[in-house]
Amino acid sequence: MTSAFLLLTFSLKGFWISIYDDKGRGVSKAWVQWIAIIPDKKLHVLGGIKRASGHQHIVFPVKLPKTPVIITNAQKEGLALASCAVDNSPTGFYLAIRDHNNKPVKDAWLLWLAVIPGPWNGLKGNVELRDHGSTISLLRAFDYKIFKITVPTNDFYPVNVTIIVDIKGVINKTAYATPVGGSAAYYGVKVIAGITEGSDIRGVERKPGYKRVVWQKASDPFKDFLETAGLTIISAGAGYAVPGADVILILESMGKETIEADEVVNRKYKVKFRNIRLKGNQKYTVYVYLEGIAKVVSLGLASGVCEIDFYYHKHIFLMKKIE
Repeated sequence: MTSAFLLLTFSLKGFWISIYDDKGRGVSKAWVQWIAIIPDKKLHVLGGIKRASGHQHIVFPVKLPKTPVIITNAQKEGLALASCAVDNSPTGFYLAIRDHNNKPVKDAWLLWLAVIPGPWNGLKGNVELRDHGSTISLLRAFDYKIFKITVPTNDFYPVNVTIIVDIKGVINKTAYATPVGGSAAYYGVKVIAGITEGSDIRGVERKPGYKRVVWQKASDPFKDFLETAGLTIISAGAGYAVPGADVILILESMGKETIEADEVVNRKYKVKFRNIRLKGNQKYTVYVYLEGIAKVVSLGLASGVCEIDFYYHKHIFLMKKIE
């Protein structure tokens, strides 16, 4: 559950806060992390303020495309309460709310925020089981280019799109066990290239188009972070999913990869989307993004480190129409 922290009043310029410990006592000089967001369903950011009780089902104003990360904050009569969302879904969540005597609470003021993190809103986050003493860090780099095929009609046309992706990076971790403690470190990294309909980069992974994993590596427990290799077609109807469309991944060059580390990549790939279908006179976004996640768990007198270091620069996009 969230710590006993609440917003008493807020405005366009700021807010007043009230902080209590787990025994209901006021706290001063505490570190506070805060975020202020205006909800926007186009960015997959929803939120609201309402009176609510424990075990109440909170329904979103619109259905999200997948299950979001949800943060709650609650108070009653000026006293902060412990609260959290449970059974999260794309349509809403159930509220768990307790006072400082661990008793359920009714008719409290609830402030909630539901977000699908991604490049469309610049936010990061996740829902997962965590161990005491663990830390998580996230990495994401995104590059894109807009183009349009100018032709006499708005029909679908066969097109080749080639993307050159130069990947240079190192992943290294330190983990150990001693009689008085131990640590473990985990990581996951993937580089994706794709083409999506439209010039709005928000939600590119879910818009009609094509994408392909260029390079990816992960350790347990982040194996589910990886994606299926090969061509992925995101289609909102007829036109994109056609026989003969495919993608070829060609290793153009490979530099030195003998550095002592858990993972090293120094490669230039050519990603060739072949015989795909794109609409005439429609803007498209060609994109490349790198996404990484690292987790370190430490117990006792121990510490661990996991570093994901990648060189980021502009990518090269080459396009050619098939006659």
